[in-house]
Amino acid sequence: MTPYASTAVAFASALVDADFDRAHSLLTPGLRADLTPADLRDRLHQMFSGYADGAPVRFHFDEEFCLEEWPDKQTGDVGWAYVSVEGEDFVEAVSVVVASVDGALLIRNIEWGRP
Repeated sequence: MTPYASTAVAFASALVDADFDRAHSLLTPGLRADLTPADLRDRLHQMFSGYADGAPVRFHFDEEFCLEEWPDKQTGDVGWAYVSVEGEDFVEAVSVVVASVDGALLIRNIEWGRP
């Protein structure tokens, strides 16, 4: 697994574990300023709360759903990854852009939900 994919998986794992402080720590400083841990919880639940009753119980990652080149890539971006977030009665996902910030791989952008 690539290092940027590991960051994406760590983020999805933190969401599934409801450890929103840990998920928040994986964000770039700019995104951390825009989103609180409570915001991450709310956005996660907004993906499925309209049609499902359960909570996230697992995530699924496949290297096939990673990119190192894409049209909106910015300076410092190292990878894009798609990780599904699953409950007993739903499948959603987060797509993240991982950037290098002062030597650390952190999430610069999050897209919530399946395309």
